[in-house]
Amino acid sequence: MPVRDEDLRPGGPWPLGINNVAGEGALPTDDDGIPRALREADNVDLDAAGRPQRRRGHQRFHPGALTHSLWGHELLQYGLFVDGGQLHALHEDERVEPLGIEVGLAPLSYALIGDRVFFSNSTASGFLDIDLQRHSWAPEHPAGQPVLVPAAGSALAPGQYQVAVTFLDRLGRESGSTLAAAIDVAEGGGLELTDIPLPLAPGTVSAAIYVSGPNDQVMRQYAILPAGTRSAPVLSPGEGRALTTQFLRPLPAGHIVRGGHGRQFVACGQEVLWSEALRYGLFRPSANRMRFNAPIDLMEPIGDGSPDGAGLYVAAGARTYWYAGADPKDFSQTVARGSGAVPGSAVVVNGDVIGLQSAAPALIWLARDGYFCIGLPGGQVQVLKKGEAVIDDADHAAVLLRQQDGLSQLVAALRAPQGQSLAVTDRAVAHVIHRDP
Repeated sequence: MPVRDEDLRPGGPWPLGINNVAGEGALPTDDDGIPRALREADNVDLDAAGRPQRRRGHQRFHPGALTHSLWGHELLQYGLFVDGGQLHALHEDERVEPLGIEVGLAPLSYALIGDRVFFSNSTASGFLDIDLQRHSWAPEHPAGQPVLVPAAGSALAPGQYQVAVTFLDRLGRESGSTLAAAIDVAEGGGLELTDIPLPLAPGTVSAAIYVSGPNDQVMRQYAILPAGTRSAPVLSPGEGRALTTQFLRPLPAGHIVRGGHGRQFVACGQEVLWSEALRYGLFRPSANRMRFNAPIDLMEPIGDGSPDGAGLYVAAGARTYWYAGADPKDFSQTVARGSGAVPGSAVVVNGDVIGLQSAAPALIWLARDGYFCIGLPGGQVQVLKKGEAVIDDADHAAVLLRQQDGLSQLVAALRAPQGQSLAVTDRAVAHVIHRDP
């Protein structure tokens, strides 16, 4: 039977909130022996003083089919979610807009990087521009290099020349390039490019040709050719800017995508990958990766722009790590907490919203041992209600910070919850009496 707020108010207050860890009969009390904490509050909110009130109800705004991965950001005027394997936008007036983007049924991860929303799961990835149009993370990668053939009459200086090609897309982004092609040019000879790689992506608009000087290792831009050009003569070494994207490859899709410290981070199975600085979508496979001994359940860069607090939180297996530093090549690893994280439970909020003195963004996650944790810039971790209240472990979770009626609450939705060993549950006590025959 529904309970009215006025019927709830005479109860309590319970200023210490929920305590499901203390043993039976051991709940904290005041000097008069009156309990100051509750074992459980079902469908009830407690304010800061511990006074109870009914939790607000909810209503359905969209009749979805296999709906999941609802996400939003305070800087955006829309949210995103997946329904039936398709990405949808949810506007402020609750209007739902199908975006015509197939992403499948796996949970989707999002990150706002600049004015673009990056998204990814194990099978699909991309980003949305301000007009909600989809683009790939990186421009198309050339399938190899041009074939170099000797040519007469070019009058190139003798020596070995290296040539590489990259693709440019309509957004002005440049692809990576593979190992350069090389040819020895004799005195008075020259060279010609044939079989220049053909682009397949419709967004590729041109090919940039880089040519070194004789016996030089630095390739400089020689020409920019329209997409589809198959051959071109080389009359001189390149004199433009040096090639800086050689050996870069497009970042693969992963189950977590984040942006921070001028880079894009992707968790892919048991690996963390990251882009080159300010080259979102492109990474150096030989260097830009870390491997863990378990699947990655949490990955979050924190302390953006802070000289001392910048770093990356990563949870894999039974531990949560802190990698100090803004540049991954300078990362210093420490164990931030000896417990892993429930997948999907990470959320970043401004510190003053959760009672911290600083408004700098802080990370909140649900740990495997049932506690909500706050990860601060610099790698310090605070545990909420330690020794007082634990939440079930789960296969997956979604967490949001809800602010209404003067309350700030962390709300967690759990998939396949599993009880914690620390939590006190209902008990049945059996007394067995033995009688001698």
